[in-house]
Amino acid sequence: MLLKIKGIVIKEIGYKTSDKIVSILTMESEIVSFKAKGAKKLTSPFAKITMIGTICEFELESKVDNGKYELVEAKQLLYPKKISKSIESLAVLSFIIESLNYIKDVPDLYDEITYLVTLLENNINPLFVVTYYVMKMISWEGITLELDKCVKCGSSKSIVDLDYKLGGYVCYKCTFSTKDNTYLKLVRLFQKIEKENLSNLILDYDLTYTILLNLWDYFLDFGSYRLRSFEFLKQSLL
Repeated sequence: MLLKIKGIVIKEIGYKTSDKIVSILTMESEIVSFKAKGAKKLTSPFAKITMIGTICEFELESKVDNGKYELVEAKQLLYPKKISKSIESLAVLSFIIESLNYIKDVPDLYDEITYLVTLLENNINPLFVVTYYVMKMISWEGITLELDKCVKCGSSKSIVDLDYKLGGYVCYKCTFSTKDNTYLKLVRLFQKIEKENLSNLILDYDLTYTILLNLWDYFLDFGSYRLRSFEFLKQSLL
């Protein structure tokens, strides 16, 4: 039986002498794994299309003897050539891919991931892409920051601070501390912006980097998992 499926490669593991076991995230946001014969050989037609970050239309055959899938052919839709030449973009891609080991029950996950990978391949600033993504991770974890009103009194007026321990904005009546207004607006922008508008952003790099670190600290405090790739990501974006 043949299965035609569209997906992005999220894992490749060497198998025996020249084969690979490949896992893809499908359009249905499910994980499907298959064997790609000879894909470890550079001369193989399966070598490039089974690299992490590649988006393809795959044709798989289900083996009668064990029910496992084997790659028959594939049509390449996106190959991360530019990503592979950028340390920053590679770091962001690695971070995104590692997160997929933990993210569950997100119906539009495939659309989110493939769109962001496409942005990276089109040279959109990796820092902006990953800051947006971390904000999405926060939302998917159910720990969304309150960025419409004061978390203490509910007022939407005179917001002067963002208290990550409290989980959101704080107005001047409820705190003695303050944060830069540009910082407050920029954090909210990353929560509200649609991914389709990321390519239009012109933002202060250093301030965005600070926001990324703050958001990740918040995720570490209240999220349910840790990603080892963030340290490399943090260094690569400096």
